[in-house]
Amino acid sequence: MDSPYRFFFVAHSQEVADRVVSVAQRDPSVELEAYVATSESLIRIAQQKLETGTEIILCHGGTGSSLVRAFRTAAVPINRTDMEIIKTLQQAKTFSRDIGIVTFPDDNLDLKAMEALLDIRLHELHYVSWDQQVANVDALYAQGGRVVAGGGTSTQRMKALGGIGLLILPSDHSIQQALLQAKRIAQQKRMDARHLQEVQTLFGHLRDAVVSVDNACRCLFANSMAKQLLDLKDGNDSAWSAAAEALLFREVLVDRKPRREEIVTFKKQQFVVNVTPLLTESGMSGAVAVFSDALSVQNMNRKITEKRFNQSLISRYTVNDVRGDSPEMVRLRELIKRFAPTDAAVHISGETGTGKERVAHALHAAGSRQKGPFVAVNISALPENLMESELFGYEEGSFTGARRNGKPGLFELAHKGTLFLDEVGDLSLPLQLRLLRVLESKEVMRIGASGFIPVDVRIISATHHKLMDLVRQGRFRMDLYFRLTTLTLDVPPLRDRIKDIPLLCKDVLQQHGLPHNYLSKDMLEALSSYQWPGNVRELLALIERYCILNDFRKADAGLMKDLVRQQRNMMSNEEKTCRSASSKTTTLSEGVSLKKELDRVRRELISEFISRNGGDRKLAARELGISYTTLWREMREWDKN
Repeated sequence: MDSPYRFFFVAHSQEVADRVVSVAQRDPSVELEAYVATSESLIRIAQQKLETGTEIILCHGGTGSSLVRAFRTAAVPINRTDMEIIKTLQQAKTFSRDIGIVTFPDDNLDLKAMEALLDIRLHELHYVSWDQQVANVDALYAQGGRVVAGGGTSTQRMKALGGIGLLILPSDHSIQQALLQAKRIAQQKRMDARHLQEVQTLFGHLRDAVVSVDNACRCLFANSMAKQLLDLKDGNDSAWSAAAEALLFREVLVDRKPRREEIVTFKKQQFVVNVTPLLTESGMSGAVAVFSDALSVQNMNRKITEKRFNQSLISRYTVNDVRGDSPEMVRLRELIKRFAPTDAAVHISGETGTGKERVAHALHAAGSRQKGPFVAVNISALPENLMESELFGYEEGSFTGARRNGKPGLFELAHKGTLFLDEVGDLSLPLQLRLLRVLESKEVMRIGASGFIPVDVRIISATHHKLMDLVRQGRFRMDLYFRLTTLTLDVPPLRDRIKDIPLLCKDVLQQHGLPHNYLSKDMLEALSSYQWPGNVRELLALIERYCILNDFRKADAGLMKDLVRQQRNMMSNEEKTCRSASSKTTTLSEGVSLKKELDRVRRELISEFISRNGGDRKLAARELGISYTTLWREMREWDKN
């Protein structure tokens, strides 16, 4: 059970103090100490009490205004009610119909109504300070006034002059309401203190060093790691001042901007520091720094690097990450969920930048192989002479530069999982044949090995080309095409799902601290007016550029329109350049020699026969009436040209 609340009541009148104590004693959850003080000492006494365990200062009358100004949420006034004032004025009327009444800055009294109700004349005495209040009473007395209703200071002064002073005493209800408010504030302070202690305990167990400061750069908290790294000792202000300078606290407190991963030096030791200003609704309340010595960070980076390869074998996206509310994207997610549980090969087609790799990740994550590895390789990113060893692995000594003990290929790494072949259309014909054999036999042979290794792998492929067009051109085997396209998914271009733009921009906006509904109607219209040939990748790059260039964080439709216009012009110029190059090629072809024209016809004829025979070059050569060697040399010349 929590201990009783400790309150302290300050007043100028013993009579008011006795009444407040009497009401407080009825509440067992409250311990209240009352003190009758002069104006000169009340702030000092209240401060001493707060420093020695008192939770809330209660006050009344003229003392209330000054204490609330001095201690804000630590002071609760017992407010006067109209009924309390009327009762006191009714009592004062028995002595005189001319009555002085003390009013405070926060009062909202209808004195005219009170005069009419009680048939009296009121002389308002504004409370500004203790000295001014004494002067107000003296002036009233000099004008013939002999009765004052107010607080301890004014009534005592009138009595000293020989007149009558009547205290406006707080009612039991007013006192109880003030006690209730004080308990609420004290309870919240206790909760805040417990939370602070929990946070400090948590920070105390962190391996990182943590230091927090107030707006004056005074150290509020430093965990044991921070004290150890900075060699801080209690009471050593000079050492802390140097540390605060090194940790960039003073810079952050001035410009209110965070510092991320800054390298600083203190006492010949380097630290990696992150400093963040503590911003609240009422302004900045200080800053906090989290830092580590640079050597520890280097060791951690080394461990991360060692684990990065294993982490790359895990799918990073789920079906929910394939975003879009358009009918095309809803249908795509439905197909992913339907295709994922099977082991059938899936081919993903779509323009560059539409998010084909994310779809592949989602297929793996939603399937029965989700606990197995997800291995991705971009065919176009690897030279052909390395692709074979990457896919199928090699034995030690199989070629110059081979690793000791050899290296497993991607098929082996993907065993019991998924192998994602991105840009599979760029795979050379010899490797297509070897890939086909692996898919049919479900076993792989490393380069330089003499035996086969069984593999259980699901294949997902993707390309921005149309595979059937490559088949017709003789650049892709038809039999491999049918192996890879058991199931197909088509990722729609962004221009066909413009209404998905706000959802797609959400992550980039939030990374820059902007709300998800940040884009205005004019900004969305500007984004929707563009065809986005680079699709989602191009959109996100433009939004990132906008967030960096927008210094004021407010929605700037003009900036967005300028960026979209620049992007459109840039892509238009690129298109014109491509058309110009194409035009030049056409012009040249019109004046080519007979030999070049015959070469072109021969190439088209060979491609047609290869396509007709499902990519089988030997059958194509036989039907063309040429040797396989001649056909192979012809195609090698194509690659050179």
